[in-house]
Amino acid sequence: MENAQILGESIKDGLALKLTEAFEGVTVYKEFIPNPVFPHFFIYQLTLNSREHRQGVLRLSYLMNLRYRHAADLKLVYDLNERLDNTSLKLMEFDYIKTANWLIPIRPPIYTEKTDSVLQYFCNFELQATKEKIEETCIKMQSLDANLNLKGDG
Repeated sequence: MENAQILGESIKDGLALKLTEAFEGVTVYKEFIPNPVFPHFFIYQLTLNSREHRQGVLRLSYLMNLRYRHAADLKLVYDLNERLDNTSLKLMEFDYIKTANWLIPIRPPIYTEKTDSVLQYFCNFELQATKEKIEETCIKMQSLDANLNLKGDG
């Protein structure tokens, strides 16, 4: 993956694109907002784990959560549950996302949960990266953060 940075935001962008293609008329949010438009998905990055795969190569694992909420216009709880189940089945058909011209497979764990009329879908993206590229990205991000702090304080 030379000359491409895959970060949590890149994965959110790829998921948002996949969701808008698969679910017509659904709004996708990559961060929480008050008073969202229904129906909608919120995309959250829950964790980022890394483990050494072999010398100089790490496996990065992004655990993502998609929360689907449908408008409260469905009269019966049965109708809402059926809508959530159908959405869950459609999400389980996702096998990859596209981001930065790369196809990134969705890896287990993949599961759904219904709580308080909200469908929560959990999926995992696993990538390989060299330590040098990760360190280079971290240095760039720290530099950017320092520049933003300097501009904000002035």
